Amino acid sequence: MSNFVRGPTNHDQIKSANGIIHNSFRDACFALGLLNDDREYIEAIKEASCCGLDDYLRKLFTVMLMSNSVWEEIWRILSNDILYNERKLSKNSDLSLTDDQLKTRCLYEIEMILQDNKKSLKEFLPMPFPKYFVRLKFQNGLIYKELNYDKNNLKNEFQTLFSFLTQEQGIFEKIVEVVSKKNGGVFFVYGHGGIGKTYLWIVLTSFSRSQEMIVLTVTLSEIAALLLSGGRVAHSSELAELLKQTKRIIWDEAPMVHRYSVKAFDKSLRDIMLSTNNNNANLPFGRKAVVFRGDFRQILPIIPGGGMTKIVNASISSSYIWDYCSVLRLTKNMRLEESSHADNDELALFSQ
Repeated sequence: MSNFVRGPTNHDQIKSANGIIHNSFRDACFALGLLNDDREYIEAIKEASCCGLDDYLRKLFTVMLMSNSVWEEIWRILSNDILYNERKLSKNSDLSLTDDQLKTRCLYEIEMILQDNKKSLKEFLPMPFPKYFVRLKFQNGLIYKELNYDKNNLKNEFQTLFSFLTQEQGIFEKIVEVVSKKNGGVFFVYGHGGIGKTYLWIVLTSFSRSQEMIVLTVTLSEIAALLLSGGRVAHSSELAELLKQTKRIIWDEAPMVHRYSVKAFDKSLRDIMLSTNNNNANLPFGRKAVVFRGDFRQILPIIPGGGMTKIVNASISSSYIWDYCSVLRLTKNMRLEESSHADNDELALFSQ
């Protein structure tokens, strides 16, 4: 400053710029444009926010990605419309997002713009990268719905439920291990009513969702909704993207499903997952972890006018998928364990 202020007689004169006495010599230098820092970028964003749309501001920011300090100063301006869009997408006008969630959504939008220009936030090392970034993740209403769970509540629920698992229900760990290794696998949890299949299902779903995994629990009618004409799901559809991100599929009442339905779903998943890895086309359900459950002593596939032979031939146990199934049996009747002696006697009498 001494090179620019003529004949200063005190420090205040040296700290003066444009008739204003600044708090420090550094601030005075910035005011005169003698030093370079992030202020010009921050002020540019703030000035543009008066007349520019939020999407424009994010695009402007991608041009100005010079240091993390710019982001920390103006991230809230860049995310002004995020909450509105999330409420609109989720159809929940009371939805609220934490600062971390807003930052993640905003970083996601910025990453999308950069990827369209063959760049990435990873190339700007001071900048944070959106956690669990998956393209189309937040625009896809189906994926958003499956990830929009209270993780803390689910963790507490899982810990409580897991503590009551019986030794037989320890097959939970076998199923979880398959997902963690990302090798895929097909299981059939077999047993009659009252042995705890539903309880095991609840533990599996609460664990998966608490870990921010997508798990789909489906029945026959829902599988029919998943399949389009020709047994194919459009690769670019929201549904296809949901299935790509799904870690585990739980199929209830599988014995009553026709084996052709299982075949159609298998071929659809192989077709969808082929876009992520060519080897997936050769693996059952495209390397997805699929867990069937049910009791063959209950309702089997309905074949109009068909005899026992046709019904058995239509069952999932006659499908080629059955060769890949690891059958996990539950035999301990939890309802009898928890009921009184009088109830047990009544059930025994009824069974006779």
